[in-house]
Amino acid sequence: MIQSIITILLIIINILLIMIYIYERDKIEKEPIILIVLMIIMGVISVYLSREAWNIITEKIPEIKEEVVNKNWYARILICYGQIAFIEESIKYIILNLMIYRNKNYNYMYDGIIYSTSISLGFALMEGIEYGIGNGIILSLIRSILTIPMHASYGIIMGYYISKGKKEKESRSMYYRYMALIAPIVIHGTSDYMLSILTNKYQIIYIIYSVIIYIFALKKVNELARFDKEF
Repeated sequence: MIQSIITILLIIINILLIMIYIYERDKIEKEPIILIVLMIIMGVISVYLSREAWNIITEKIPEIKEEVVNKNWYARILICYGQIAFIEESIKYIILNLMIYRNKNYNYMYDGIIYSTSISLGFALMEGIEYGIGNGIILSLIRSILTIPMHASYGIIMGYYISKGKKEKESRSMYYRYMALIAPIVIHGTSDYMLSILTNKYQIIYIIYSVIIYIFALKKVNELARFDKEF
């Protein structure tokens, strides 16, 4: 019981540190805390929405479930890019578009990063707690150090491109809005695929990949924070 509480606290601290950093980079107009908290809650809910979406798909197409059970190379790709990346990122994208895109508080480009990252961190919070309760402090801490910043990166990248799409004229807007979904799916799917095929001996490859994604995401944060513009 105490071990589970410590694990959950460590995960929450990790998420809070990232969220505070993202929030404090907003220099023009701070976003309402209550709306950020709501997006975190929606991120938590999206965990269950993702699972339910996959269950519905496998009920409609039983062959997919058989492939997943067989665990062949095709199934591995299907799980990483389909079940995990496509469904999870699509649900976050839908939440962002339905609840934030036309919200009056989303009036500066950097705001997209804040709200999108909040959703992703809510997802990471629930996923981390579920993993942590069954795997102990050490494994959960290692996982949270690597995967929680990755989830934040997916959110940052999605928010960056959503804002670019909202700012640009219609001819370029759709390109950026598509990128807001496609880029996180590809990055997320590749991340999970690497984790599924790399043995402990080669985990350094995944760490290098993660660091590259962190740097890319931070550049997007710094770009919009420095050159933030009103819509």
